[in-house]
Amino acid sequence: MAVFTAGYEWFADPIIDFIDPKKKFIQHRYFRHHCSELETDTLHLPSIMTKDLKLFKGVDINKMLIIDNMLYSFALNPENGIPILDFMGNKKDVELLKIMRYLDHIKSYDDLRA
Repeated sequence: MAVFTAGYEWFADPIIDFIDPKKKFIQHRYFRHHCSELETDTLHLPSIMTKDLKLFKGVDINKMLIIDNMLYSFALNPENGIPILDFMGNKKDVELLKIMRYLDHIKSYDDLRA
C-alpha cells in the first residue's frame, strides 16, 4: 500500500509513522513534490495540487484508488477517486473505518474503480 499526500514530507512522515509505526502496511510514500500542479491563473485562484496516477509506471491503474477530502486531488483520474469527509480533530470520526470496510469488500475486484 502507498500513501500519496499533497502534504510536505516533513509534515506527513510523522503522521504516517504514527499510523503504521512498524511499517507493516504502508510500503511507499509520495508527497507534495510528487503531485502535479494545475495552474488556475485564469480563475484568479491559487494553483492546486493533483495526484496523477500516471506517476506509477507499470502499475495497473485499475488497482489504484485515491482517497481524499479534496475532490480536485483526483481531477486527473476521477474514476479512481473516493471522496472522504474532512478530519477536523473529532475523536468520534469514523470515516477511515468506513473506507477500510469498503476497501476490504472490494479488494478482490479486477477493477477497483467499478
